[in-house]
Amino acid sequence: MDMPLSLEESDPWFPETVSREPGCGNLWRCVGCGTCTAVCPVSAVHPEFSPGLVLRQVLLGLRGEVLGSPLIWQCARCARCSHFCPQEVRFLDIIQALRRLAVEEGYVPPEVAQALLEAESLLAALRRRTLERLTAPGAGDMSPRQALARALKEMETGHEGE
Repeated sequence: MDMPLSLEESDPWFPETVSREPGCGNLWRCVGCGTCTAVCPVSAVHPEFSPGLVLRQVLLGLRGEVLGSPLIWQCARCARCSHFCPQEVRFLDIIQALRRLAVEEGYVPPEVAQALLEAESLLAALRRRTLERLTAPGAGDMSPRQALARALKEMETGHEGE
């Protein structure tokens, strides 16, 4: 992102709108320290996703840029950002509010938002099953890849472990 920031399309009421959402009142406490991004597992593998950047964009009133961005749907909702924030900014609640506003304001069709939520649920189930395979008695030297493949196959066929 080497382009200069354009505030011409900024909505000065956007941060207020977001801060009034449930759990989002501490939005104004963000000092831009970057702790949220540093502890984010999504940022670690997808550097374009940055909780800190999303917060900055909200605070700058970049409503359309934030709500229209596919990045707000990348959050894994693990809450590490919220847990480690020294200012108690609850990014998880903020991302949930942004997703809801994106649908409400027509940036994302409701059916797309629903499909994304269903995909998140499936990924969470796959993660849980993979971890169960790796920690099961007798898992021995099963690799993470093997455990993942087995869990995925079980989900596809609707059967539990062999």
